[in-house]
Parts: sequence; structure tokens; C-alpha cells
Amino acid sequence: MAIFGVGLALGLTLGAGAALLAAPQTGEETRAALRSRARRLTRTTGRKGQDAWEDLRDELRAAARSVRRRRARRAARKALQQELEREAVAD
Repeated sequence: MAIFGVGLALGLTLGAGAALLAAPQTGEETRAALRSRARRLTRTTGRKGQDAWEDLRDELRAAARSVRRRRARRAARKALQQELEREAVAD
């Protein structure tokens, strides 16, 4: 498994180097394009990450609301049951 990982990393590195050497642009143009793409990727990733955190927050709030509702219903049922038991004992 380790040999495969090393081979993969070496292949990626050599492939990237070959692509840069065979690029139809100058080094400066290639670096500028890479910087631009990296910035764009950073912005996109940041937005998606923020959206994911917002979705998680919404899900957690909904779950907490659901738990509170269930607890309130359970407490109401228990109070009703106790009231019915008191009435049955009183009769």
C-alpha cells in the first residue's frame, strides 16, 4: 500500500512538472493563471464550507426544537395521567 502511495505521489509530481514544461504559456503567465484559479477555488470552497456550516446549524436547531416539543408533550401527558389518577382515587 505504501509503495502504491509513493508511486502515485511521484506520478502526480512528474505529470505536473511535464505539464508545466509543455505549457503553451510563459512561466509568468502560467503562475498568474494558477494564482487566479487558486483564488477562485478558495472563494468557492469557502462559500461551500460556509453553506455547509449553516445547513448543519439549521439541522441542529430543528433537532433541538423537536426534542423540546417531545419533552413538552411527554410532560403534558404525564401531568394529564397524574390528574386522571388523582380523580380516580378521589372517586
